[in-house]
Amino acid sequence: MKKEDFIVFNKLTKTLLSKRLSHKIKLKRALSIILSHTKCNRGSIMLKNNDTLEIVASTNAKLIGVSTPLDDTRSPAVKAFKELKILNLKTDCSKKQYKNFTTFLITPIKVNNDAYGVINLTEKDNDQDFTDKDTKFISKFVESISILIENLYLTSELENKNSKLTTTLDELKKTQKFRDELSNMIIHDLKSPLSEIIANLDILYRDSYVKDNLFDVVDAGIKGAQDMMSMIQNLVDIYKIEQNNLILNKNLEDINNLLQETVHKLYSLIIEKKQKLYLNLDKSIPLTNIDKLLILRIFYNLLNNAIKYSPIKKSIYILTQKIDNNILIEIKNTGVGIANNQLTKIFDKFYSIQRGQDNSGLGLTFVKLAVETHNGIIKVFSKKDLWTKFQIFLPIEEDKNVLDQKILDLTL
Repeated sequence: MKKEDFIVFNKLTKTLLSKRLSHKIKLKRALSIILSHTKCNRGSIMLKNNDTLEIVASTNAKLIGVSTPLDDTRSPAVKAFKELKILNLKTDCSKKQYKNFTTFLITPIKVNNDAYGVINLTEKDNDQDFTDKDTKFISKFVESISILIENLYLTSELENKNSKLTTTLDELKKTQKFRDELSNMIIHDLKSPLSEIIANLDILYRDSYVKDNLFDVVDAGIKGAQDMMSMIQNLVDIYKIEQNNLILNKNLEDINNLLQETVHKLYSLIIEKKQKLYLNLDKSIPLTNIDKLLILRIFYNLLNNAIKYSPIKKSIYILTQKIDNNILIEIKNTGVGIANNQLTKIFDKFYSIQRGQDNSGLGLTFVKLAVETHNGIIKVFSKKDLWTKFQIFLPIEEDKNVLDQKILDLTL
């Protein structure tokens, strides 16, 4: 390489590697250096953008951003890009085919066999044609800087993708914030009137002047309103857990007692469906530090589902067991089961398995989050048309005062 060429190449390299300049400025200056060295008046740099070649630098600022589809058979730039070879109007092309051009030299920007764009040079000084010497020079010249332009192209593409992702993320955050605010407003606006409805229906149910044939109607209204209140409460707690705003009120509790309390609340439903309930409770399970109300709601949700999705006269099994430093709680029903492709989705918010029962798709989401706030794990297993089994593993967490006393005893 001649000394003059080396100086130009060094100048180009510094321009393309500059950390102070934007990509657009780098390409604009690179084009200016190339035009000056080849004694051309006009030119442009085009880079691939999806299915087009887009002008990213040009002596005519109005052309920047203009794209040429890669299926344009009339474009010499597309031809050079696709064929990965230099096109000189004088030696490589038919002037009849490109009658709108007086002269041009188009060089593909390539690394190995991957093309990233082209450099277009036109209008040499004194309307001269590009010579073989020009072709050889520009070929070596572009080859020398092609890796730098490739890096520039890939960096620019990455920045564009990051910019789009950032924009999308910002939009998602705004949407999520709006949904959270809307949900929060709806939740609190619904609770008050719904509480009044339940209270008034309860009074009506207990009042002596309600006719016998209306008791079932009022009772159904109360249950429906209570289900809706449960959905709202699930929404409230899910929102709090997701925002890390749920404060657990932990105390030492007996898991077996809480399960029996849950069974007592739902026993009328079991009797109504003539189902059999089997309790196998491990009496060696110690008291553990938990939020009683949350755990009761977990048990209520799971047992209520087991009753709902078990046909008449079927069996439900509840088991507890101490396994190492964990308590296993298992609730199994002999019902319709859950398909394998649905098992991974049932804990998703608003996901509802259509099995002939109304379902908000929030109960199991709450259950999973509530278990996890206790550092527990929940698993689900099912065999279609036979059974479904939920397993909860809660770590045994003894009261701090008890632990301190044990440590004291050991040191004495």
